[in-house]
Amino acid sequence: MSGAIDSYLEQLHVELRLNKAPRRRFLAEVEDHLRASAAEIAADTGAEEAELRAVERFGSAATVARGFAVSVAATSARRSTYSLGLAFSAYVVACLLFASTASSQFADFPQGAPSALALQVVAVAFAVSLVRSLRWRGSTDTPEDRIRFLANGSVIGAAAVAIGIAGETVVALTRPTGILPWQELPLVAIAFGVAVGAALLAGFAAAAAASRTSALRAVPGTRPLMRDSLPTLVDDVVALVPHARRPVTALFERPRLLVTAFAAVALVGVFVSQVGGRPFTHHASILLPALALAALEALCVLAGYLAVGRSLGLRGHRAGSAERARA
Repeated sequence: MSGAIDSYLEQLHVELRLNKAPRRRFLAEVEDHLRASAAEIAADTGAEEAELRAVERFGSAATVARGFAVSVAATSARRSTYSLGLAFSAYVVACLLFASTASSQFADFPQGAPSALALQVVAVAFAVSLVRSLRWRGSTDTPEDRIRFLANGSVIGAAAVAIGIAGETVVALTRPTGILPWQELPLVAIAFGVAVGAALLAGFAAAAAASRTSALRAVPGTRPLMRDSLPTLVDDVVALVPHARRPVTALFERPRLLVTAFAAVALVGVFVSQVGGRPFTHHASILLPALALAALEALCVLAGYLAVGRSLGLRGHRAGSAERARA
C-alpha cells in the first residue's frame, strides 16, 4: 500500500513536470526530508499518522513545485545573462581584431554593418539584464516579471549575436572582391570561431531560460506583470544606486524625448565617423552616403526601442492601458 509520502511524491512529480522544473534531485531531497521528519514525529504517534503530518507541514505539492520552478527559472535566467555577456565580449573582440588588422579593401559598407547593429542591440539587452541580475542576485523571491525580462534579454541578445554573425558571413561570401582571406588572418579567424562558440552557448542558455520562464505562465499562480507608469528598470537601478533615483526617474518619465535624444546622438556620431578625415573634393559623394548611413542608424535606434523596449522592460505602461489590461 502506498503511504502518504509516496503519494505526495507522485503528486509533486506531476506538478514539477507541469512547471518544467528539474525533478530527480529535488524529489530525492524532498523524500529524504519528509522521511526524516516523519521519523521524528513517529516517536509520539504511528507511522501512518507521522507521514501525514510530515506532508502537511511541508506544504501542498502545487505550492512547493511552483516555488521551486520559480527559483530554477530565476537561476537559469541569471546564468543566461552571464552567457550573453561572454558572447558579447567575444564578438566585440573579434570585430575589433578584424577592424584593426583587415585590409582597407574590406572596410567599406556594408562590411561591419550587421555587427555594428547587432552589437548595439546586444549591449542594451545585456546592460539591462545585468542590472536586474545584480539587483536580484542571491534573492529567494525574485519577482516573476523580472525573471521574464531577464529571459527576454537573453533571447533578444543571443538572437542579435546570431543574426550579426550570419549577416557578416553573407556579406563576406558575396563581396565582389571574393571571400575574405581568413588564411591571412588566423588570429581573427580564431576570434570569430570563439565568438561563434560563445554565441551557441548563449543561445542554448537563453532557450533554457525562456522555456522555464514560459512554463511559469502556463500554470495557476502566475503573478501579473507590474503595470506602472515607469518601467521596472527604474526600480532595479535605484535599488543598486539609491542616489540615482532622481536622474533615472527623470530620464524615463519622458521616453520619447529620451529615445529621440539617443537617436540624434547616434545620427551625429555616425555622420562624423564617416566624414572625419576624408577629403572634400567631391562633397556629394561623401556627405550624402554618410548622411544616409547616419539616418539609417537613427531609424534603427527608434525601431529597436519600439520592437524590444517592452520585452526588455524599458517601456512602461500608461495608466489607461494598465486599467484596460486589468479589466
